[in-house]
Amino acid sequence: MNNFSKTVTGIALALATSTSLAGTLGDDSSDTSLVTLEVTDKVQISNISNIPMGEYNGTDATWSDGTSYCVFRNGGDQYRLKLTTDEGAFQVASATTGDTIPFTAQVDSDADASDGAAIAYDAWSANMNGASATDCSGADNGSIEVTFTQANLLAVSSGSDYKATITVFVEPI
Repeated sequence: MNNFSKTVTGIALALATSTSLAGTLGDDSSDTSLVTLEVTDKVQISNISNIPMGEYNGTDATWSDGTSYCVFRNGGDQYRLKLTTDEGAFQVASATTGDTIPFTAQVDSDADASDGAAIAYDAWSANMNGASATDCSGADNGSIEVTFTQANLLAVSSGSDYKATITVFVEPI
């Protein structure tokens, strides 16, 4: 008797979890099917350019330049970002002189980071809105700017090979 009870219970549970009730036999019939899916968070950064600073004139108190980029976020939802470099800090290095020059960085949710927010090395930015089109509809929606001080620029030896590679890591929120 106990085995029969388990079998009946198993059949009843299987019928209860079925998502479809068969249509009726007749000249026509219908049934339903539930479509389910999951849309996961997606983000993409594109259109970022190098920042060729050129030659420092020696007189400006600060020296800044930057680049803009496009961040797509499905649904135009929010993302955040962080910046790192191959130097392990916000600095450029010269293989010739062995010197490094620190810089600060700003990020912004438009194509001009000069009025953006300062960001610490390897720290998350504030949340920003992504574009709902993968090409940002032709208009960049984010930017970074790096700034060097005169004191730091004049404290190092001359060299034409000061560089660092900045990695911009974006994450959906």
